[in-house]
Amino acid sequence: MNKVSFSVIAFAVMVLIGTGFDYLIHGILYRFGLQYYDSWFWISQVLYFLFYQAVIWVLFYFNRNVYFLILTQAFVLTATQDIVFFGLWSNGVFPKGQWTWMLYYKLFGSWTTEIQLWVSFIGLQVASWLCLAVNRVRS
Repeated sequence: MNKVSFSVIAFAVMVLIGTGFDYLIHGILYRFGLQYYDSWFWISQVLYFLFYQAVIWVLFYFNRNVYFLILTQAFVLTATQDIVFFGLWSNGVFPKGQWTWMLYYKLFGSWTTEIQLWVSFIGLQVASWLCLAVNRVRS
């Protein structure tokens, strides 16, 4: 197995771990009385972001593949891990209303499942095109 393949698999495992931990907090502990508060929620979001950034940069250091870096950053920055969370841990049940917990909701005043799906799709497409452009420049 080459370094890039290993990195892709390791990144996928880390996304499963990150979204699984998210499910533990938001899917299970709420049933046992955990109350949502902006103060701890935003701290946890910063920690998730730092977790994903650490995973990406360590794996990039390991494989030195700029395409891996571009695509994984697009995955995280477009919040595609939330699609994984609802698709996998919530049995494919996505929120019907506004995603009020999202930073993007706070920035734009609206964020729904449809918007999230489009942003993830477009973000990953743009990242793929950027990889193709970088490849053309290099060759």
